[in-house]
Amino acid sequence: MTGKVRSMEDISESASVLVSKNEEKADDFSRMLLDAIDEALKRFFNETAVGSVYFYIECMCHLPREEIAEKPDVFSTSLEKLMGQGALVIEDKILKALYVKLDLELAEEESHGFADCIGELRERFKVQDLFAEPQSIRE
Repeated sequence: MTGKVRSMEDISESASVLVSKNEEKADDFSRMLLDAIDEALKRFFNETAVGSVYFYIECMCHLPREEIAEKPDVFSTSLEKLMGQGALVIEDKILKALYVKLDLELAEEESHGFADCIGELRERFKVQDLFAEPQSIRE
């Protein structure tokens, strides 16, 4: 009986490690996405204008900067309200910067919307890490 209890404890501990690792990866992805957004905006605007973009998105569209990674669809809509068709150019720069940060090759033929691309990249990032370090699940 003790063997089974210990085995269940090991499983529970492994699951805890995996959940913790997934939360860390989500945070890492969010940071990389926000960095990519900052880089893209700074290619077009000075620091004051970048702050104004974030201010507009937070005040007028009710999306704080910290929540952009969780709501890329709202961010995309907000950016389009502010920039019109120029938002597509900015989104393209954001995606290119994010691909570089994730060390992935950009597939030019992809024609998904911005939010869909972010969702796909988030999933690829999660899977990439799970297969990169399988031994940590056993620890």
